[in-house]
Amino acid sequence: EALLLSRLVRDLRTLAQAEVGRLDLSPSPTDLGEVIGSAAKAVEPEANRKRISLALDVPRGLPKAMVDAHRVSQVLGNLLVNALRYTSEGGEVRVSVAEDRGTAGGAGLIVSVADTGQGIEANDLPNVFDRNYQGSQPKEKRTGSGIGLAVARGLVEAHKGRIWVESKPGKGSTFFFTVPAATRA
Repeated sequence: EALLLSRLVRDLRTLAQAEVGRLDLSPSPTDLGEVIGSAAKAVEPEANRKRISLALDVPRGLPKAMVDAHRVSQVLGNLLVNALRYTSEGGEVRVSVAEDRGTAGGAGLIVSVADTGQGIEANDLPNVFDRNYQGSQPKEKRTGSGIGLAVARGLVEAHKGRIWVESKPGKGSTFFFTVPAATRA
């Protein structure tokens, strides 16, 4: 209960800072594999409780990302919490990272968080990153505060990246975001 409240307060503060353009980042060359591993470890107890397989696909030899590791961890945490929330017992959540040569300004990295959950209705997709949007599901089935994805969008955009989702009802969802790569020495 206290952990959830502390997370909500942190997310509200981050969202407010992002909305007024005052989000401070401290980017440095960062191993995304380490950030992904830490974020996955933080949600592992919930994955185990629901008997959801948590898989990580982090190839060797990727360039480091030029990001604020704490803020990217916050993005991953929000995406992982949602993936676990909407994935049924026995399902899978997979986090992957790869090089993205299509990123503006040169090479970047693309991270995805895929789940085998309930998926998102097509009419909800354009709004999932809006503050307080919880979709067209009945109120009694809604969970969470409705700000996690808005926070994720604000943090990714502050890194000059982009975030999007692909989903089919009954087939799960995959959330993607891009971040810049650090210049290789």
